[in-house]
Amino acid sequence: MQSNGSPFENELQQYPTAVLTEFKKAEGTVGAYLKTNDFSLWVQEGIGIARHSFRSWEAASEYFRASPGVMGKLSFPQVLRWAKWGRSLAADSPVISSAFFRATPSALGSISADDFFRWATMGKTLYNGTWKSSSLCSTYYDASVNLLNTLNLKEMETLVSLVNLLSQKSYDAANDCLLAAETIFSKVDRQDRAALRISLRTREVLHPLTACFTTSRSFIASARRSRMTS
Repeated sequence: MQSNGSPFENELQQYPTAVLTEFKKAEGTVGAYLKTNDFSLWVQEGIGIARHSFRSWEAASEYFRASPGVMGKLSFPQVLRWAKWGRSLAADSPVISSAFFRATPSALGSISADDFFRWATMGKTLYNGTWKSSSLCSTYYDASVNLLNTLNLKEMETLVSLVNLLSQKSYDAANDCLLAAETIFSKVDRQDRAALRISLRTREVLHPLTACFTTSRSFIASARRSRMTS
C-alpha cells in the first residue's frame, strides 16, 4: 500500500518526538509490504507499546525503527507476535523491550523466523523482576546479535545457562561473561567448545565465576594447541 501516516500522527504526537520521527522513517518501507488493514494494525501495536507505561515510549521508538528490517523476514502474523512479545517485555521493563526490538533485525540476519522466538525466550529467562536482572536481560539481547555470528542456538542455550548460574552469585560477573563471550568464542573452533558443557556439569563443585573464566582460558588454549598440532 502507499502509506499515509496522517490518521495516526495526532496520537503519536502525544509522546516524545522520537516516536513520531521513527514512525515517519519507517512508514514508507513498511507500507510497501503491508495491506492497509495490516498497516493499521502495525501502527496500533506501536501505539499500544508507547502507552503501556511511563518509559515505554522508548520501546515504541525502537519498534518503529526496527520494523523496516523485520519486513520480509517475518510473516505478518509473526510481526504481530513480535510486537506483542515486545509489549509484554515492556510490562516488565521498557529497557528490555527496547533492547529486544533494537536487536531484532540483526538477529534475523543470523537465525530463521522459526528460531526467532526461541532466541527471544532465552533472553527472557534471565529476567527475574529485579533491576539488575533487567540490565542482564538487555545485555543478552544486545550482545547476542554478534554472538549469533559465532554460536548456534544450542550453544547459545548453554551459554545462557552458564550466565544464569553466574547471576546467582554476581550479576556483574554474569554481565561481564556475556560481554566477553563474543571475543572468546570467535577465537575457538566449534569442536573445542565442549568445555563449556563440561563446566556446566561440574557447577556443583566449581565457583561459577571461576568456571566461566577458567573455561574461557581452556577454550583458547585448546584452540591454540589444535592449530599447533595440525
